[in-house]
Amino acid sequence: MAAGVVFALVGLAAAGCSDRPLDASGAATAYGPVVDAVTKATGDALGVEWTRGSDETTQRGDHGCRWYSTSFETATDLSSRMPEVRQALDSSLGDLGFADAQDEQLPGGWVAVTATDDQDARVAVQAKGRSTVRLSVPVSGDC
Repeated sequence: MAAGVVFALVGLAAAGCSDRPLDASGAATAYGPVVDAVTKATGDALGVEWTRGSDETTQRGDHGCRWYSTSFETATDLSSRMPEVRQALDSSLGDLGFADAQDEQLPGGWVAVTATDDQDARVAVQAKGRSTVRLSVPVSGDC
């Protein structure tokens, strides 16, 4: 099986928002462009083409309700290119209030690069097999 990367872009708060979470519709409006920026930056920097994966959804977890964007996928294995992934994330997210991306080890042999902001926004790039880009953000309302 091919190795790959999952880009899970998790929790981004829009500039100027209060501490209250957005509802799912507001999250889609605020964060959809962020997914586009990240897929463009990583696609350009790493020479990969992203295709639409799973649909957006909301899910209740241990820390409340989160909205997950549409995911984007590529069959390209980016696991050996994590420094380039980190640079692409930093360049596309720096002006959006994210801290510099950091390396992480995840269960199941996945490697990751993550970036967070002060609103619990989180971008995670997980590498093993295919590659996927996704964002999630805490939301209010029903899950």
